[in-house]
Amino acid sequence: MHTARALSDRIRLELMADSQQLAILRQGADVWKRWRKANVARVDLSMPTLEQNLFWDTYAWPRDGDEWAEHPYQVWKRDLVESFIVGNVGEGSIVLEMSPGHGRWTPFLSERAKRYIGVDMNKSCTKFCRKRFSHRSNVEFHTNDGRSVAMIAAGTIHFVWSFDSFVHMECDVTDGYLGEFARILVPGGLCCIHHPGTPNELQRKRGWRSAVSTSLFASMAEGHGLRVLSQVDTWGPNNRSNTKLAGDCISTLEKVSRAVTAEVTEDFWAET
Repeated sequence: MHTARALSDRIRLELMADSQQLAILRQGADVWKRWRKANVARVDLSMPTLEQNLFWDTYAWPRDGDEWAEHPYQVWKRDLVESFIVGNVGEGSIVLEMSPGHGRWTPFLSERAKRYIGVDMNKSCTKFCRKRFSHRSNVEFHTNDGRSVAMIAAGTIHFVWSFDSFVHMECDVTDGYLGEFARILVPGGLCCIHHPGTPNELQRKRGWRSAVSTSLFASMAEGHGLRVLSQVDTWGPNNRSNTKLAGDCISTLEKVSRAVTAEVTEDFWAET
């Protein structure tokens, strides 16, 4: 009886979570459609370009990224933080968050890190976060060109986090950022990046996902010396949380040190 009730509760929770995620996609799609209508004569609308992704500058951000804060969303969000942030951000670490928006994940990252750096291509987001987190002495926010993090020195970052941003970046932009992450990470440094996984045509269209896939992302990362530790679409207790509605994936990458790279190369030639 208890087992059946537990299963029923889990199914109900998953259905509610799916409806929450669907609401997210629909709300985002409405914003995107309004922007497209206003800019249809100016740009190619086949996929979000760098220019098109600037539409977040005009988004209202009614709850600063937590617009969907009902119970299933909070469970999903807590699972995400505990699975990908808590164990990867040490007290002495320097953390980079790409595209923080209005700071949805900033508190969880900055309260654990020694120094937090947020980089967004939208000036309004940078301005808002500087004001929202002005009471925190270990945070800073910058606006970039949508392709690089030139303001960050090489070999200084311990952890890179990005959620709900790379899903809209095309291959060349994604590849460029991965090269930048390889440059700025310390040896053994980690990335957790949310990106398109294996969405079908309808999921790509509704969620305006880019042409990046799980395998392509892994290939690009490895090309820059970033080892793929995991690629998942479920997490949390009993894998109750996921990114399946839009066919997304979260990849955890590690910057491989030169010594490890040399060792792998030597082993390869020894075996052949």
